[in-house]
Amino acid sequence: MILYCICLSILHSVPPRFTNITGDVNIYANDVNVINLTCQTDSSSPASTIIWYRNGQLIPSEAIASQTVGDNGGLVTSQVLEFIPTREMDGQVVECRVTHSLSQETAVYSSVTLDLTCKFGVIDSVITTGILKQRCKDSYCFVLTYNIMVNIAMVLD
Repeated sequence: MILYCICLSILHSVPPRFTNITGDVNIYANDVNVINLTCQTDSSSPASTIIWYRNGQLIPSEAIASQTVGDNGGLVTSQVLEFIPTREMDGQVVECRVTHSLSQETAVYSSVTLDLTCKFGVIDSVITTGILKQRCKDSYCFVLTYNIMVNIAMVLD
């Protein structure tokens, strides 16, 4: 007896329905603090692709997107965007666009507005000179001096 098996594999594609951005956008822009934003998609099959924009300009993310198992066998994609904000970025819009093989033309997106509530700016620099030590031995004197650069900063709201 010969048995035949006809196996069908049904693959279904499901685009993501939404995405969201998490992270603190209300920080001091002092050229030190770092903004970490995470974009996470809804479950999709196959996995979605995340692209970041700031004020409409494409910005690269150094982080590799990660996937976890989502609803109905789909994948949830997330990616971190990390950057040091400058005071010029206050009020700019950061957007996470999610594309999928089924919905290339109608990307799902989420956006946040940077609210950099306090900015520091250097308004003056002063060089201070002084005598550190004066030593005399026999008829020779050694004078050591120092120069210090001092930055005077003012808080701007």
